[in-house]
Amino acid sequence: SSPWRRILILSPSLTNSYVPGGADVVGQQAIEQSRGANLKDALDFVPGVLIQPRFGAADESQISIRGSGLRNNFHLRGVTILIDGFPHGNADGFADFESLELLTTKRLEVYKGANALRFGGYTLGGAINYVSKTGYDAGLIELRSEAGSFGFLKSYVGTGQVYGPFDLYVGLSDTELDGFRQHGEQVRRRAFASFGAQLSGGTSVRLDLGYVRSDENLPGALTQQEMDRNPRQRNPVNAPFEEGRDYDYTRGALTIRTPLGENQALEWYTQLNYQDLNHPLSFAVINDTTYSYGTELRYVLTAPLFGMANRFTAGLQYLGTRQVDDNFANVNGNRGAKTKSQINIANTVAGYAEDQLDLTNTFTAIAGGRAVYTTREVRDRFRSDGNQSDAVDFSAISPRAGFVWKVAPTVAVFGNASHAYEPPALVEITAPGQLAGNLGQLGAQTSWQFEVGTRGRAGERLAWDVSLYDVELWDEIQNVNVQPFPGAAFTIPRFRNIDRSRHTGVEVGVDLLLVKDILSRMGPGRTGDTLRARAAYTWSRY
Repeated sequence: SSPWRRILILSPSLTNSYVPGGADVVGQQAIEQSRGANLKDALDFVPGVLIQPRFGAADESQISIRGSGLRNNFHLRGVTILIDGFPHGNADGFADFESLELLTTKRLEVYKGANALRFGGYTLGGAINYVSKTGYDAGLIELRSEAGSFGFLKSYVGTGQVYGPFDLYVGLSDTELDGFRQHGEQVRRRAFASFGAQLSGGTSVRLDLGYVRSDENLPGALTQQEMDRNPRQRNPVNAPFEEGRDYDYTRGALTIRTPLGENQALEWYTQLNYQDLNHPLSFAVINDTTYSYGTELRYVLTAPLFGMANRFTAGLQYLGTRQVDDNFANVNGNRGAKTKSQINIANTVAGYAEDQLDLTNTFTAIAGGRAVYTTREVRDRFRSDGNQSDAVDFSAISPRAGFVWKVAPTVAVFGNASHAYEPPALVEITAPGQLAGNLGQLGAQTSWQFEVGTRGRAGERLAWDVSLYDVELWDEIQNVNVQPFPGAAFTIPRFRNIDRSRHTGVEVGVDLLLVKDILSRMGPGRTGDTLRARAAYTWSRY
């Protein structure tokens, strides 16, 4: 009954009814009914979202939405991952998956392409927002344990409690995996806590804390001949280097929401992430200490405009990353002589706004945009091979316009034209195959997306979501692995811009209720069972 709760119900973040493009919500029940080991388990039935875990049940995945991140063969680029609206990972858009836990998540919100603008999203692929559990979403005791082949074991314990205006949630999980391949062992231990308070006047405060310990051996890539001979072996060339990726990760985040009246509210987010990484690879042992921090002020208004229902969102963002990046020669998996030492810095300042105006009871016009200024900088501290210090900046304005037309009470047609601007990540402009000391050699990727589609329901039996899109790209970033020297047994990444490219596709999701309440025929009071069929189809051409 508070003003903030009324605004929250009208907020576009909790529904896709006002999203003029592809969007989906995966609820807690769907997450818990899956294996819950990685994003593929939860998002496999969201059309247009392509996820391929690199090591079976592991978190590390290659993810692409509408052709985003095609240049990527490790970690995350081209899709913004958020935790409760906070960007996860570094300020340049680079992130990993090992710090994310599905079993402490209430729901996943998927916004494809520029439909992520509500969160200030700017990438070609859009955003996936993890909405975490609070004390209101969990029981006094939650227990779950599952086991499977190749040493897979995952256990979770959680508790949620409410004490008057205060709530508390704590979730602990442990995941272990021997892996299908040799040298593929992995361990993840995660802890998440959320403390909330509802203050007088409708203001709410929430503090989130997280810790992850991740240990992961890397089996490496195989040639076709090696895979045909023994698909379970590790890369024999890389075996002496004991490749792996181990780190500690700590996160703290504070959210304050306060109503400014009956139909407007202010939200303030701030967070700090810390990661200490030890990463032996064939060409080096990477030792990074990374601090990522950010803050955002978001304003929500649901007051009528010219007598018509209207929803307005605007925000200011600052994201920063400072990384101490040291490399050492790999001596049987241990650190040898230092080969690189530098400070990597990324900063992003952005503003965004979106307005949803109901021109009629059935037609909503949507307009918005994002302005961004971002920097990439390297400060070289290892100058025996020369000073590789350099800095480069990027800036752009990205507009969008769209509509949602309710052709029937439960059927909508939508469309949008949206611009996206994606500067390269630090790991791309400083990759081993790039020209050292020249950060401006790689340009930002820009695109225009044109999308039409429909979503709706036919009674309680049938639900659907269909999108058709065309993305016109300029300077799309491409990865071309090259040999560092003739006869080298390994390759290193090199990135370049493609002058012009195009991504087109069709995404279809269908949910069909076949039968329900079968047990009611066996006696009174036996209801609630259903049998459903779900299908997701994605056709893409890049």
